[in-house]
Amino acid sequence: ELALQDRGDWSVRQETFNSLCRKLHFRPVVDLMASRLNKKLPKFYSFRPDPEAVDFDALSDDKDWGAEKAYIAPPEHLVGKVLAKVQRDKAKVLAVVPRWPKARWWGLLKSLTTASTTLHMSDETIQVGQGQDPRKWPGHCAVAVILDGSRRSP
Repeated sequence: ELALQDRGDWSVRQETFNSLCRKLHFRPVVDLMASRLNKKLPKFYSFRPDPEAVDFDALSDDKDWGAEKAYIAPPEHLVGKVLAKVQRDKAKVLAVVPRWPKARWWGLLKSLTTASTTLHMSDETIQVGQGQDPRKWPGHCAVAVILDGSRRSP
């Protein structure tokens, strides 16, 4: 099935997602990078065409993230592109990304963040598909952040 072929196929567990939304006081309405197998919300964008998805390729220039509050847990190699899109579209997004202070995109992440919490990557908090395993990220940690693209970055 196509949904299992993405190398970024991982997600937080539904209970973890619900807890993050409560803790960060944020109610997204669309999941920007999901599959029908790991979506956290009824409305979602997939990587490839999917009859259950609203659309696919949420990173394309013709998609405007500024219209609705969103959730995203991107594959690690797309974090920089996601942050640039949040900023460009002046979007408000709950994002789960690796906790990597030495990453090139970390400064931009911090400048767009309005609230955050640490998420330890374990079998209790995430589910791994056939893609990357975030439990192997350095420190086994991610951050769940509320990003506001209308904030000015340094």
